[in-house]
Amino acid sequence: MAELKSFALRDIPHRIHGRTGTPDITGTEDIALFWHGSALEVKVSASELWVDVSVDFEIHEPWVLIEINGALIGRQMLQRGGQKVCLFRNFDPTLVHTVKFIKDTQAMNDDDEKIHSLVVRGIEASDAKFFPVDEHPYKFEFIGDSITSGEGLRGAHEEMQWITAWMSTINQYGVATARHFNAEYRFVSQGGWGIISGWDGDLRHTIPSVYKKICGVTHGERNVKMGSQHDYDFASWQPDAVIINLGTNDSTAFSTGVAKVTRAQFVDAAVDFLKTVRENNPKAYIVWIYGMCEVGLTREIGNAVSRYIAETGDERIAYQTAVTMTEQSFGSRQHPGPLIHEKAANQLISFLSQVL
Repeated sequence: MAELKSFALRDIPHRIHGRTGTPDITGTEDIALFWHGSALEVKVSASELWVDVSVDFEIHEPWVLIEINGALIGRQMLQRGGQKVCLFRNFDPTLVHTVKFIKDTQAMNDDDEKIHSLVVRGIEASDAKFFPVDEHPYKFEFIGDSITSGEGLRGAHEEMQWITAWMSTINQYGVATARHFNAEYRFVSQGGWGIISGWDGDLRHTIPSVYKKICGVTHGERNVKMGSQHDYDFASWQPDAVIINLGTNDSTAFSTGVAKVTRAQFVDAAVDFLKTVRENNPKAYIVWIYGMCEVGLTREIGNAVSRYIAETGDERIAYQTAVTMTEQSFGSRQHPGPLIHEKAANQLISFLSQVL
């Protein structure tokens, strides 16, 4: 077997998917995979390939996926500390493969010591030759909550424990939509968060409050050093479509009586957020899809979209009501399972095919 050789990321063609800090921000060539769906992608001929990572967490360990030529070949949790993860071995070194190492766990605001992190430090390979990674014809950004974070897409129907094992991008509606268009995708989502309120009425847990940061939901010394709280450079990655899937947690706060705001204030906040999204993504088609989990704010979100159009004259936006899950279509944690995600993806694919 040929000897493994180490490669710094700066020395090989590669692509990083997802918002992350750059060397001028972090002072290092290491790359933090903050959001779920964030990934390192390489195109390589080699007999063996490993990724060198550093991992930390207090409670909520990150899970990762390995894809080769678009096919999922593995999912695993990572342990604390520096480690090397084998992406493949015993391959024919004359064949070229596109390989993705993907973070399958959302950015973690809830880790007790705020230290949940996954940092890529380099590559090790044998008999390796690297090639430029193929470009994608489209770019999609998905903004959401636990549904977009893939909560409930792993685990049995009866699983209710809030752990990272039950969160995944496998069968997730955004990934399925992006795959159809061969689009590069990014996620900005956090379970339990909303437009103006979290599920428990917490007014701090809102996606608009962190949207302009690289990964505003993550704190702690290491994440901040890796750039999480820096302003995100929107110009560096302009999406063709922005899909918003928010409102479920705001609705829960209203329905359980813990909301500290009014429905009218929710509409105001939704309109303001649409203006923020448009300001920073001037060429994108905006789609707000809602209803996969519940429908308590259907009218308010529709009113917000209509008001935004009336106030701005911007008609590159649409509101889609999604198919709502039933008890039979739950995944784990009483969240939408694969069937509902598939229906939402098909709905988005049909709509985006008409407007892109």
